[in-house]
Amino acid sequence: MTRREEIVKATKECREDYVGLGRYLTTDDIADAFEEGAEWADKTMIDKVCEILKNVTVTYNRRFFGKCEENAFDADFIKEFRKAMEE
Repeated sequence: MTRREEIVKATKECREDYVGLGRYLTTDDIADAFEEGAEWADKTMIDKVCEILKNVTVTYNRRFFGKCEENAFDADFIKEFRKAMEE
């Protein structure tokens, strides 16, 4: 799913939540929706970056080091990265 498709889907779900209130939206409702959207964007982007980090490998030059591939980022690094980004 593209980022645009994710945004459209999340927007539709949010709209359904707020329209389901059965009343006119207040400025507080709009502010809450904006805050939820910002938090959603942060979370989904952090999730994507962590997923990419899990799959990043370092490939050494075979001429000098022989063939060697290893995961560039271990689970502890990814956990610390996520924690720092969420703060």
